[in-house]
Amino acid sequence: MKTKSKTVRSLAVGTALLLGVAAQAQNAPVGSSAAQAALQGTWNVRMTPYDCATGQTFPAVAFLRRLGIHAGGTLAEANFNPTFQPGQRSSGLGSWERTGPKTYRALTEAYVFFASQWYARGFQRIDEAINLEDADHYVGSGRVEFTDEQGNVGITGCFNTVGERQQ
Repeated sequence: MKTKSKTVRSLAVGTALLLGVAAQAQNAPVGSSAAQAALQGTWNVRMTPYDCATGQTFPAVAFLRRLGIHAGGTLAEANFNPTFQPGQRSSGLGSWERTGPKTYRALTEAYVFFASQWYARGFQRIDEAINLEDADHYVGSGRVEFTDEQGNVGITGCFNTVGERQQ
């Protein structure tokens, strides 16, 4: 009898611990200090611009970017946008934070080293909301803004993203 009651007690304690861990994960705090490891890794991302006012997408000018999401809330980014001339844009650096159970926000900034037909010398800022669909896929959307060296905002735009974890 003592063995049976110890087994039942052990099962009850084990079940309570598992339920407590699951509940804690659901109610985990948000913010950069509570960023979850689920997003960490290297992501191949397809970025598709759209008209912010009408929502019309431009799949013909979609391009790739690669994100390295690091522990502690930092990120690094390489952008393969063909509208930049070789050497015109630096790699992007930024931060990310958890905003909900499966949602995140990523901010990336890069230098634009010289002016061209499309861009002024200055900075590019990408603000992306990310929704993790599963361990290896996400969808997102956001805004991009170009600012010249004097702080004047130039080109702005919107985009959708589809990310796939690089294996």
